[in-house]
Amino acid sequence: MLSERRGRIKKARTVQTYWNTLSLVRQLEAGCFDVEPAVQVEMCGVRPSSPHLQRIDGIMPSLTGSQARQNLIVEFNITTAKEEKPIMRADDEFDLLKTLWESLDMGLQHDRLRVQLALMIQLAGITGNRPRALRRPQYKDLKIALQPDAAGGDRPRLVMKFTFERTKRYLGAKDSNTFPVPDIPREPCLLLCPQTMLLGLLFAGDAVAVPALKPKELFDLRIPAGKREMVILTARSKAELPLFRRVEHTTYGLTVAFEVVTENWLHERLQLLGQITGVDASVKP
Repeated sequence: MLSERRGRIKKARTVQTYWNTLSLVRQLEAGCFDVEPAVQVEMCGVRPSSPHLQRIDGIMPSLTGSQARQNLIVEFNITTAKEEKPIMRADDEFDLLKTLWESLDMGLQHDRLRVQLALMIQLAGITGNRPRALRRPQYKDLKIALQPDAAGGDRPRLVMKFTFERTKRYLGAKDSNTFPVPDIPREPCLLLCPQTMLLGLLFAGDAVAVPALKPKELFDLRIPAGKREMVILTARSKAELPLFRRVEHTTYGLTVAFEVVTENWLHERLQLLGQITGVDASVKP
């Protein structure tokens, strides 16, 4: 593999990524979920000169794997330096969203794609999820409810929560994570509020269980007496549909497809958005 891709694999962590992928394929195809302790140590970057080798389950790990890995690093001139990962701050996110909504250079095929990209940027900041998990939520993963206003106001507060279940799978399935989607009641620009983006996608996709419910009527609803919340259900027919969907050309024109947007689409749009905005570092989830 390294010989065929000579010059394109430049970092030692890429070798580790291939090992992780091989482990996942082994689990799926052979049903083998256990890895020998010695093999685990060999593939975790232990160097032959390391003074910290210890017995694992009574076994002194062999250095063969580490030596082989070190030899690959030298032979193929692979760097072990850590890649800089600058953190995007709230001000940077604001600049990206401002560019997304204002710049004519940020062309997208469909208005839904612009709303989706805005919400994905906001969810990336809220959850810190990887692109694979970030783009795969379905309508059934969303909970919407009206709850009493903690400040004592007459109008109930809209609460939204996402449950992410399709996260990183290496070393076994991970527990699902639930994140609230914050509202920004005093934000003068609704385009910066993630709840606005999410509600737009829900109503545009007819994903609310009560078809007659209009967006402006949502905030006029009241919690029934004796109840702590009123859940706004999503349509069962849309439960398995991805929230972030791609568009396709058909005989009827440009339509929203049933398939999820690709990871390449997300990376390319974020990189372009970062370039237009003038962000120094490469923008990615």
